[in-house]
Amino acid sequence: DDCIAYSLDSRPEVLQADASVKAAQGGLQAAKSGNLPTVSVVGKENWYDDSFAGGNNNNWSLTLQTSLNVFDAGVTSGQIKQAEAALLKAKETQRQTRDSVQLDVRNAYLSLREAEKRIDTSKVAVVKAEEDYKIARVRYQAGVGTNIDVMDSQVALTTAKTNYVQALYDYNTYRAQLDKAMGISVTIR
Repeated sequence: DDCIAYSLDSRPEVLQADASVKAAQGGLQAAKSGNLPTVSVVGKENWYDDSFAGGNNNNWSLTLQTSLNVFDAGVTSGQIKQAEAALLKAKETQRQTRDSVQLDVRNAYLSLREAEKRIDTSKVAVVKAEEDYKIARVRYQAGVGTNIDVMDSQVALTTAKTNYVQALYDYNTYRAQLDKAMGISVTIR
């Protein structure tokens, strides 16, 4: 849960989807503003005189104007519906992005845990294969076992060591995948 929470706060595509939803909400609010009246204030000041750069005569005026568009042939209504559709689309994209990120994190985490368990299992297998190899060599030296038994136990030991190294490799690979899925820069551990 902590990995998922971290990834939802740091993955760039999640942040982009969140920003898209906020932008779509702003677009809806802007479209709805078409139903509101428009208010404007204009202030003027005039200076004039008989000589250049004179300031003897000064006039000023202040104008307040309000307008309301009552008959716009449904343009504002259409813009509002378009903005609502854009908002729904942005929210759906956000939901899909969040779900995708959560799935990535879960898959990487479960793969990491599986590789971690394989490390422990393969460690035990290596210890057992080493013991079997020692026993096969002692039996061969005592004349009780055959050379094929020694070679088979040596192959089993090599296979067990290979499986252990592969489990370590998988663990590190899945750790890097989890870091990537969480939005952490991948580093060599």
